[in-house]
Amino acid sequence: MSGVAALVNPSCPYQVTLLPSPNACTLSPNACTLSLKVGVFRVHCVYIPPSLKNTQLLDILGSIPFVPNTIICGDFNARLGESLGDYAVNSRGRLFEPWVLDRQLSILSASLALGIPTFNGFRLGKETSSIIDLFVTNVDASSMDGSFIHVESELSLGSDHRLLMLSFDFDSRDIGSGALGSEALGSGDNGAGVSVRRNWKLSRLGKKTYLYQYRSAFKSKAESLNESLSGMVQDPPDSQPNIDSLYNELVEGVYSSLDASVGKKSGRSGYWKKYWTQELQDAAELRESCYHRWRRATTADKMSLFPLFENAKRLFRKAVQAAKRASWK
Repeated sequence: MSGVAALVNPSCPYQVTLLPSPNACTLSPNACTLSLKVGVFRVHCVYIPPSLKNTQLLDILGSIPFVPNTIICGDFNARLGESLGDYAVNSRGRLFEPWVLDRQLSILSASLALGIPTFNGFRLGKETSSIIDLFVTNVDASSMDGSFIHVESELSLGSDHRLLMLSFDFDSRDIGSGALGSEALGSGDNGAGVSVRRNWKLSRLGKKTYLYQYRSAFKSKAESLNESLSGMVQDPPDSQPNIDSLYNELVEGVYSSLDASVGKKSGRSGYWKKYWTQELQDAAELRESCYHRWRRATTADKMSLFPLFENAKRLFRKAVQAAKRASWK
């Protein structure tokens, strides 16, 4: 089944908010895009399946709102040839590159990971590679100090695609006039101008008692904001109101109401990973060992080593699924 997912490190110091995703892809909701607000950035994760028509690629990309500080990343299945250090161009790439240039966007992969394959496979006895996983942005390169892309080629991770990591330093004061300042990252500041992710026991809202407590608390917290907004509607001000201030007041009302009703949630306990055993660890290490042997082998040995890697990968997945089922029961 096609789809896009995003994993957020629990130690991520920035507020991460799920945004409505464009619905240009007709496969299913979120099948092609997943949109997040990470601090002052808008990050759109995409997966454009090869089965989609090239015109649908433009429809999907055209549905993404390009506000300041937008980053698009993912598998475009578009090959751009020499501009990325790839040896081939496909029809999707011929559409994609002009689209990027027309919008004055930057393909970070071209400057930070030129010529490094992001896809490696083995078909018909030959190793194949391409560069189809990209980072595209409208962020000024001068604001992304020390930026680099690392393509992890020594881990298999059970996929033909390589893990890509984009890293850079930035100053929120220098990344565009439309950016939210660090004060707008949400509550939970750690004293260093960085927002800390907050968690609550949201499952309690399924119970009427906690839901009533939350509604009552939020109604009380939102009174002043409601009065401010009502006044602006009845008597519109001459100047634009401070949207960030109104946003912060609304968010703080939601957060404090959750604190007062369902309560904060501590870090996830260790029960969720108890299914991981030494047997699984050994299977994972065998898979990685077989992958390394195949990747580093000469051409003559690759054909014999690839089936060993595929078998180790299959056995590892089978063992993980069995362990999860047993742990759940």
